[in-house]
Amino acid sequence: MSESIIQIQHLSKDFGGGENQVHALRDINLDIRQGEIFGIIGLSGAGKSTLVRCMNLLERPTSGAVIVDGKDMTALSEKELRLQRRKMTMIFQSFNLLMQRTCLKNVRFPMEIAGVPKARAKKRAEELLDIVGLADKAGAYPSQLSGGQKQRVAVARALATDPKVLLCDEATSALDPTTTVPIPPPTPPGGWCIPAASAWGSTPPAPGPSACPSTAAPPTSPSSPPWPSTAA
Repeated sequence: MSESIIQIQHLSKDFGGGENQVHALRDINLDIRQGEIFGIIGLSGAGKSTLVRCMNLLERPTSGAVIVDGKDMTALSEKELRLQRRKMTMIFQSFNLLMQRTCLKNVRFPMEIAGVPKARAKKRAEELLDIVGLADKAGAYPSQLSGGQKQRVAVARALATDPKVLLCDEATSALDPTTTVPIPPPTPPGGWCIPAASAWGSTPPAPGPSACPSTAAPPTSPSSPPWPSTAA
């Protein structure tokens, strides 16, 4: 059996205090093993995005532990936390692109922070933009893109550093079905994809986020280009 990559132990998250306190998450326990793909589904406002953001400590839990690749994220110093976050990237629901940077420079940005040589970072960014179908938008700014195009840039940026863990907050919500099929965020080599989704079938789930593991591979398209191999 593969080892655990993400362990959430008795995690709770509260917002506010007193009479206005909101209990967003209560006593969440979750064990995600290497190679697993998890989907977190629930009603709007159930706490799906909050749970995902607690995994990389963009939201610090009120109580409980978040153990990623054997390290308790809540016990790390700020410097250690920054280094650990390089192993896990996130596709944000609101894209979070840098408006003063072109698409190419947005994708390059995490590699610049990680110290990747400029020429190598540029080549990698160009490869990823080509794969998400935006090679012709490399010099465009986010304000010149549609919502779906911004989301594809965000997908490319999240994959730039070959993360071990990929967190997805409705990563394809702004894409049409035709675009979504050839551009699924793949499970990183030896890694995991954790999408937070607010869509459900004919029977809505009970309030509160629930984790639904899936061993099915992401959809592929015969006409889609192959995903790039992990950079050395």
